[in-house]
This record gives sequence, C-alpha cells and structure tokens, in this order.
Amino acid sequence: MDPITMFLANTALVIASAGGLFTLCNQFSKLTARWSVNKAKKQELQAEFAEFLKVRARQGK
Repeated sequence: MDPITMFLANTALVIASAGGLFTLCNQFSKLTARWSVNKAKKQELQAEFAEFLKVRARQGK
C-alpha cells in the first residue's frame, strides 16, 4: 500500500470513528435527559401519593 492510500484510509477511519463517537455521545445525552425526566416524574408522583395518604389519614380520623 502506498503512503497516500494509507493516509486516506487512516483519515477515513478517524472520521468514521469521530462520527461514531459523536453518535454515541448524542444517544447518551438523550438517554440521560430521559432519565432526568423520569426521575422528576417519579418524584412528582411520590409527592402526590404522600399528599393523598395525608388526606386519607385525616378523613379516617
């Protein structure tokens, strides 16, 4: 393999690797954002359930 072909092959490999890394980071950021939303929803539901239990306990007295 001559040096120019080798250089072009290596350059293509670096570009492909960078694109793959970018895609992987992008997917990870989307997943992390989804986890944050789910965590917030879970906390909201827990707060609503705690309020429900308080109201129910007051009605039971």
